[in-house]
Amino acid sequence: MSAGILTAELIDPLVAVKECTALNLLEQEMAKFPRVEMPLTHRFIQGGYGREISIPAGTLATTKIHRFEHFFVILRGKVRTWTVNDGVQEFNAPYVGITKSGTRRVVFAVTDVEWITFHRTDNTDLNKIEAEIIEPHDIPEQAIPANHLEALQCTH
Repeated sequence: MSAGILTAELIDPLVAVKECTALNLLEQEMAKFPRVEMPLTHRFIQGGYGREISIPAGTLATTKIHRFEHFFVILRGKVRTWTVNDGVQEFNAPYVGITKSGTRRVVFAVTDVEWITFHRTDNTDLNKIEAEIIEPHDIPEQAIPANHLEALQCTH
């Protein structure tokens, strides 16, 4: 391969690195602001785990990186999300979707939102479940209130 020539095999990984870097920078900025309380409810059945989160209106948050494909349901509210693969999407409850493995989202709650994910696991220990279904990354998961969003706006 000649130096300086981008091939199709190199473009996708380069885009992924750029997007991942942008998400890491966003999370670093978000970490400077107070955390937003987002209560969790954990539900277990044989072979399965449901994680329900309440996201207050006006909250900007990032998700963890999911190792496996799984269902999600938006039970209440309106949310805008962004992912590398899907770009910006808007979901209104009730909504059922699928999260692909490797997905990492930016989420903005337009209204109060109730969101639940369903995962296959035989574990009931939350630490073991987290280790099983989440891909670790170094930037802490954070959320900031809407009145701090202006600090994160990009200028062109």
